[in-house]
Amino acid sequence: MSWRKAALEVNENKNFEKLPSGSTAARLARHKLKRIGSQMERVIEEIKKKSGASRLEEIAKLFERAIYGNTPNVKDLNLYKGAVNRTKTCGGETGFSGKVAHAGKSLVLDFLCLCGKAEDGEPKVCGELVNVNDAGNWNTTTGMNGESNWNIIKGSCENMEFPKSCLAAEVLRAVADFESVLSKGGKTTAPVGKPGFHVYPGVFGICKYARERLSPPTVGCDGGKDYHSCICVYYGVASDWKNIQWLQHMKSALGLLEAAEATQLDITHLRMLQSRAEEIYDEAKMTLEHENPKWRSGSQSYYSCLFLPWALVI
Repeated sequence: MSWRKAALEVNENKNFEKLPSGSTAARLARHKLKRIGSQMERVIEEIKKKSGASRLEEIAKLFERAIYGNTPNVKDLNLYKGAVNRTKTCGGETGFSGKVAHAGKSLVLDFLCLCGKAEDGEPKVCGELVNVNDAGNWNTTTGMNGESNWNIIKGSCENMEFPKSCLAAEVLRAVADFESVLSKGGKTTAPVGKPGFHVYPGVFGICKYARERLSPPTVGCDGGKDYHSCICVYYGVASDWKNIQWLQHMKSALGLLEAAEATQLDITHLRMLQSRAEEIYDEAKMTLEHENPKWRSGSQSYYSCLFLPWALVI
């Protein structure tokens, strides 16, 4: 630890002149510095406890698994494979009830369910910037055209404006918003003031034309644009949401990221304590020089920012 090494060097090196220990100013300063030293010890112990949880590689791997699942190679067709059709891949094949086999395995697949091109789907369903019209229809069985669709989706996301500092707390709020949408049923509710339409918790996306016709969809998340279809991902009933794999990886990564951020705060606290120690030394030195103009400290070193305050505690 830097401050301990500094204190030892000050004690052993004759080039560092000590403040007179008998003066009132030195005694008061020594008392304050000892308290700061104790605080530093506690902060350093906290940093030690958290250092194991703040490994950036582990955080990065969890985020990677959330995005790509078990297939991190974007050139691998397996990354873009789902089930035999889009509805079975994205959910709702037998209606918006029961368990889901494929939805939630990776953010790549779920984004393709929401934005990827379908044979009779909207080319800009995710907005003007996400135009998959020329990407080719996403084949869930073979994975064909999955990469071209994903590249457009990913590129559009990268071109959007996001906050410059993305703290764990901000991402956790986004996760909470996602879970709130699932519990409310996404955008499958009827327009305001018009009854007769069901709410389907666990659906993330939109049943646009079914809403306009006030007719429950007869087909699940197949990406189509007629009133039978929805453009969505269905994650099942509430008890199934814990099985959304990318969400669980995301939460684990964010927990580690919070610990890493807390470590940075501890380091900042440590630096503040060091600065306060230097101030206490300077105050004591100035008081002694004022009381006794003949006394002057001759200690000089490019390490003085570490050494000088601890001259008082030894």
